[in-house]
This record gives sequence, C-alpha cells and structure tokens, in this order.
Amino acid sequence: MKREEFFEALSDIDENMVASANQSEEALAPMIVTPKKSYMRPICTAAACIALAAAVIAAAVSVSLRPDSVISPNTQEKGYKTTVNLVNMSRYPDSLYLYTGDYSKLDMHYMGDNLPDFVSASKYKSYEELAEDSSLIVMGTFTDQSRQVAETNKIPDFVESISTDYYNGYISFNTLKVEKVLKGNGKAWEGDEIVIAMPYTVGDYDPAEDEGGFYSFSQLTPMIMGDSWVYFLKDAPSYPEDIYGYNAYCPVNDYEGRYPVPGRENASFEYRENTNGVVAPAVFNESVYSELEERLAAAVTEKRPPYEIEYKKVIDIAKELDLRHTCSSNVIIEFEMGEFEGKVFGIENGRLYVRTPGASEERSYLAGGTGVYVNPGATYLCDLSGDGKREICTEISFGSGLVNNLIWVLDYAEDKMYFLSDRGKYDYFLQERNGELEYKYCVSYMQSGYYSDDFSADILTLDKMTEYSLKDESENDPVSEPESSEKVIKIRDLTVSGDGSLWDIPLEFDMEDFPGILFTYDPDDVNGTGLYVKEGDASRPLFRCKSITSIYLCDLNKDGKLEICAGICLSQKGEPEISSRSIVVIDYSNNCAYCLSDEKNYHYSLGKKDDVLYFSKSDAKTGDLLSSEPLALDVMDQVMAGNHAQFILPQS
Repeated sequence: MKREEFFEALSDIDENMVASANQSEEALAPMIVTPKKSYMRPICTAAACIALAAAVIAAAVSVSLRPDSVISPNTQEKGYKTTVNLVNMSRYPDSLYLYTGDYSKLDMHYMGDNLPDFVSASKYKSYEELAEDSSLIVMGTFTDQSRQVAETNKIPDFVESISTDYYNGYISFNTLKVEKVLKGNGKAWEGDEIVIAMPYTVGDYDPAEDEGGFYSFSQLTPMIMGDSWVYFLKDAPSYPEDIYGYNAYCPVNDYEGRYPVPGRENASFEYRENTNGVVAPAVFNESVYSELEERLAAAVTEKRPPYEIEYKKVIDIAKELDLRHTCSSNVIIEFEMGEFEGKVFGIENGRLYVRTPGASEERSYLAGGTGVYVNPGATYLCDLSGDGKREICTEISFGSGLVNNLIWVLDYAEDKMYFLSDRGKYDYFLQERNGELEYKYCVSYMQSGYYSDDFSADILTLDKMTEYSLKDESENDPVSEPESSEKVIKIRDLTVSGDGSLWDIPLEFDMEDFPGILFTYDPDDVNGTGLYVKEGDASRPLFRCKSITSIYLCDLNKDGKLEICAGICLSQKGEPEISSRSIVVIDYSNNCAYCLSDEKNYHYSLGKKDDVLYFSKSDAKTGDLLSSEPLALDVMDQVMAGNHAQFILPQS
C-alpha cells in the first residue's frame, strides 16, 4: 500500500470504525515474523479500531513496533545544507462563490451613487509618494475568474453597510501572476501568484429575469481573467480569515493603487465614464502612470532567493521562516535537505509531499489527507535514527469531530515512519527547546472534555514510538520472504513514557516449535489483559497483567526452542494510573516462567540490539537509565513450574 493510500485509509476511520471492526478480521492475511514459520496477525475489534484502526494499518504495512534500541539524535556536523521557502503565503478564504457570467451585461450599482458627498480626491501627487505607502508594487496578469465571499441575492444598502462594517461581506478575490516586482516585501517574488482583494460583489437580485448586479464599494473596474495591471498594494486585514483569507493584498487608496500596463491594453469594460480602469468620480492619476513605462523597463528580474539554514541538531522550520503558529495552516512551505539530492519536500493544505524538480513537477504525497492534517507550524528536521540523514518530524491532527493530536516522524532514507499516539488518552505536541527536540503530552480533550495546559515534556527518541515500514507489502509475503538468521524476533513493542501504551492492538502469533497452538493477546479482554494459549476452540490464560508493552521471541536457555519474552506493566497499589514496568519470560516447552520486577525501585524494559535481547534498568521515580545489558535467565526469578499451569501475575 502506498503512503497516500495509507493516509486515505486513516481518514476514513472515524466514519467507518464499526464497519471496519466487523469486516477486517476476514480481510487480513498472516504476516511472517520468524525464520521458523511463525506468523502474527492483528485481531480487529471495535476497541482496536478506536485505538487507531489496527486492522487497516496491519493490512497496509509491515509492523515492527519500536526500533531495536534507544538511539540518541545525531549531533555531528554532516555538512548537509537545508533550504526552505515560502512558496505562497497568499491564500483565498476557505469558502468562496464563483460568478461565471458576463460582466458587461450586469447592472452597475456604485456606492457613490448613494453618497453624493463621498470624497474621492486624489491623495498622491507622485510615484514616490504612492510607493512610500505601498508594501508591494508588482506588474502581473489575473489567472483566475473572480471569486467572492458570498453569493448576493439583493442590492446592498451601501449607507448601512458602511456604518455597520457589513461591507466586509462584499469582497471579491482573484490571483495575480507576478511578472515584475518594482518594490518587494520579501514574501512575493516573480512567478508567484498573489491574492488581490477588492470591495465589490456580483449577485442575482432578479432570478426570474436572469439578471445580475455588480455592487461596488470601489472605484475600480472588476478583476477579469487575462487582464494585466500594475498594482500598488498594502496588506489586507488579517482578521477575520473567513472574509479576507490569508496574506491577501488590497490596492492602496482604492483607485490610486491600480494602473494599466503601458502598451498592454485590457479588454474594454463599459462602466459609465470608464477611463483606464477607474470610474467617475475617481480621477485617473496621470502623474503616476506616466512614470510606469520607464520604471518597468528598469526593473531587475529577481527570482525567489534560496534561504539556507546553517546546520543545527534541530531545525524548526516555522521559526526559521518567522511563521505565526496559529496562521501557518494556509501557507505552502517547501524545503530541501542536502542528504536527499534532487528532492523537494513541501506542505500544502495539511499534506506533506515530495517532488523532483524538472520537466515533471508531479507530487508524491507522503502524509495527510481528509481528516489527517500535517501541521507546518510544528515541523522539524532532526536525525533521530543516528544514520546521518535527518527525519521529518511533525505534529498531525487525526479525526473528524473527535480530533486527537499525535506525533509523526518520516525516515525517508529507510522508507519508514514512526508514530507517538494514544488515541483518546493523550494529545502529543512537538517543540524545540535548548537545541533538543521535545515532545509534550497532556490528557486528551477526547477523554477530559476540556483543553488542558497541564503538560509533561521529554526528549523525543525513536524508542518511544511505533515503527511502520512503508515498503511494498509484497516483501512480507511468506512465500517470497527469505529466511532470516535472526536470533531475536520482535513481535511487538509499544512502550511509551508514563502509563499506557500506543495503539493497543490485539494480535495472534504461532511458532513452529508448538504445532496447533496460537498465542493471543487481547488488551480489551473483560477478564483482564494478558497472553492466552489457544488450542482449537479452547483458550486459557497463560498470564495476566495490567498491560503488555513488548513481546520478543528468543532462545535464552539454548535448548533450541524459543521462549516468549514480554515487557509488562503492573499497577502499584492505590495508584492505578502509575505503572511498574517488569519483564516476564515464558519457557513454554519446559513449563517454566521467570519474572524480573521491583515495583518500588526500578523499571525494567526490553530492547533488541545487534540481534541480542537486552534489558534496561531505570529508576522508578526519576526515570533515569541505570544500566543496559543482555538478558539472561540467571538474573530472573523462577515463578512457576508445572504442566503449562496458568500463571497469573499479581495485580495490586
């Protein structure tokens, strides 16, 4: 499954959650996970779909939950350059009405007709005066049909509109393709399309006669596709965005801010005393117009300059571009990383894409889609994997109606992605602080019903995330998969800091050592979370605990058969939200079990490095890592012996 298909599948989760839960089990094919023909497949339930559509994910990608070991972000200078650009900061509002009729056949209604005392005297006497009050001066051509904020079904009362600011609802927009820049603002460059906003609107006030009206608060003629103009511009109001869009521009002092391009005549538009694009009582400013031809000829072509960022351990793209976090959703950002030569990454409308510059600018979408939004205001570049090539780390909001915030990391070099999410329990956010990439988390709005400011923070490392391979799923085909010589097989690993687990996914796996036996895990079992043994239709618990955070297969006693090694959580007495992390090893072939646990003093967790199973020991109070060494049975306590007797771990 391709990336875009994966995220499209995610976007359908909220709407089709129950249907997916009922149908997905039959649709899933087993996936090989060990050289001894062991298979693992998720078991989809409604609860699992709520956690994050486990069945959809498992069918789409190769699951390898958590990396092999804790890896610190790379701090070494690799000489890679980073170039970032704001491709377009000028955007329409979200909802606009398009008029496709003939402007020349419209009845004209101008504000000045109702306000005979309206003052329209020229404010500027020269080009220099007008340019001084302009933030941007450009020559360009309209590339779109004019759009407006709302469809108008009656003639506006101009006097009332002016007095109540209701005229804000009569704004039209068009995109101007910039051909020359006479005065720049650092945002718009030659080749860009910027949004021009002007105070007029078109509406059908007499549908029976199929007649429409042109209602203008401006003394400028309409913006018509194909017309070319020189604009003296100022920034349009930034609020409200549903009226003015984002980073749109308005002509300075209305009619004094637009002039025809000398020698390039626009199609005529009859509007009373139409002269060079303005209407009476406006007076066309000949003194400004007379200088345009010379100034346009002297204008120097300037393409958007690359903005290169010096190498840093963490690059905060929004901070480098001085973007406001709350308004960043409307911009188009593109960036290049030196380690991926010939690739340009971009974010537009909440979707991350990659393209190859050249004759074909076709985009390949990497993340985002309906209901899955990539936040360009919280996107970072950092080498979390330690391979010398940076990952793209960003916040993603997921859901429609019930929205959850999670962290997503793309390892483009290895075609992998990582998630930090706990659907419905916690919201996760990214930040750069003191040169480190941190993640913050708080109780989710979905759980609490209010937006919390009670955050916890920690350094982001890949061992705290869930890993998914984005390679073609045919690589997971048991028929074509070459046998591996791995001694340690990772089934799952879902540990996160704090209590709980990521996407608590039910699953089944078997081993060639034990024909006809399935080992199953269901986190939503009414009798308690744990690992079960299933033979035919009969099922019995092997052990129970608060939650299982990791499962590995490894022959620790060297008898030629694999043991089940699991990281588990136990609840402390009186504190059900605090977990004590422990390790249990099930030697199923020899009817034995071993446990490594110290609820009060230490946390124990499992990891794999260089095909060796390691256990880490950390301080239960501070979380500080104390040691990490290969796991051996002699460091554990034997807690059970018998004929596959039920082993139930204590729950305080």
